[in-house]
Amino acid sequence: MLYLIFILEQLQELCGYLKKHQARLINYGQRREIGKPIRSSRMEKGVDQVIGKRQKQRGKS
Repeated sequence: MLYLIFILEQLQELCGYLKKHQARLINYGQRREIGKPIRSSRMEKGVDQVIGKRQKQRGKS
């Protein structure tokens, strides 16, 4: 029973977060409908650069 209460509280927190930040969330369905691309290549490149830099600092690469 306590676990169920915990889950409900977490769902309420998530719903609150989504409502609060709704204007900043990307609507992928809408982007697809108007023909805009959906990709994460910029983010992936940034992550790769950070990881590469860390590995070089540690002498792993």
